[in-house]
Amino acid sequence: MKALAQITGNYRIRVLSPVEMRAKRYTAHAAECEEFAQHALSRDNKAILENMAVVWRHLAELVERFELA
Repeated sequence: MKALAQITGNYRIRVLSPVEMRAKRYTAHAAECEEFAQHALSRDNKAILENMAVVWRHLAELVERFELA
């Protein structure tokens, strides 16, 4: 399994767990949906993308809550 290193402000490197990487990936998907929603040509597409972002963020929260507990 791949590990993702995160550099903190004081230059320490911390390796993220697979669960943390999954939550970050879900959060990134949400951000992409929000970005696409800003450029959507129709209200329907914008609403769909905004709802997708909400779901991705919710999944990230669930992963953090239940798998890191």
